[in-house]
Amino acid sequence: MLPLAQQLETTVVARWGREVRVEGTGSKGGPVAGRGSAARPEGARRRYFEAVLGELDSRPPNADHSVIHYTYEDLYRRAGNKSPSTLYYTFGGAAKGALARRFPRETQLAFGLPDVVLNVVMELKALSHWPYRQGWLDELTGTDDRRHAAETLVRVLAGWASVNPRLAAHGGYMPPASAVEDLSVVCRQQAPAAAIAAFLRRVLMTAVGSRAASPADVLDVVHAELMTVLGFDRPRYVLELVHRLGEPLGELEYLIAQLRPDDRARVGAALLVRLDGLREVIGEEGP
Repeated sequence: MLPLAQQLETTVVARWGREVRVEGTGSKGGPVAGRGSAARPEGARRRYFEAVLGELDSRPPNADHSVIHYTYEDLYRRAGNKSPSTLYYTFGGAAKGALARRFPRETQLAFGLPDVVLNVVMELKALSHWPYRQGWLDELTGTDDRRHAAETLVRVLAGWASVNPRLAAHGGYMPPASAVEDLSVVCRQQAPAAAIAAFLRRVLMTAVGSRAASPADVLDVVHAELMTVLGFDRPRYVLELVHRLGEPLGELEYLIAQLRPDDRARVGAALLVRLDGLREVIGEEGP
């Protein structure tokens, strides 16, 4: 099996992002209207993204940014087009380069697709979130710790939302499609896309709501739900970790046997402290 970071490079959004030639610089003044995005969409995509961002900018601060007030007619006119042909050619259900059409039906339903306006918003969020995702992937290089991957994904997503609060809320707090896909890979498809999308919506609502919290605080608030949604609080995941201990424990057994008696006693005492902690947890009554 490929390392986790490599698996995440093969998702639908990852492949699509490379095709539309996304470039990540990590700057806060990226080419998509200065929203912290370093995405560089070209041509029609850019015009439609700027139309959505311009509409969000025109709203008063206390507006409900989660609601999409505009129609597809408003959108193509804002983009400077006289007909919807370019809109549907770029984002429609049959559009070759559209992100929405590449997802399996389950994922499309989790996002409320197909809807051409939602398709535009979904792609915009995916590209805005792209440099944040790239930074997250860099953090994961060399580790297959799936719980750590899930926790840091939530923190990074909350960080993106804090920089882009209006966009994060837009479309009913629709999460970036990459985050939904990535958590599915992290939990090895043990959770349905709809459950992951619903959880990440709550992450965004926590991050940019009336009581907006820091990324670390957001993780604290949603952590128990994260563990439940991904199945990390069930025996399957814990037993997976236990089985992974087999090789290092065998190595310890061999190496400890090679030590002098006094060194063996010292190492053994340190090891027993850790084992005693596990015994205590195992012996506790459940919640």
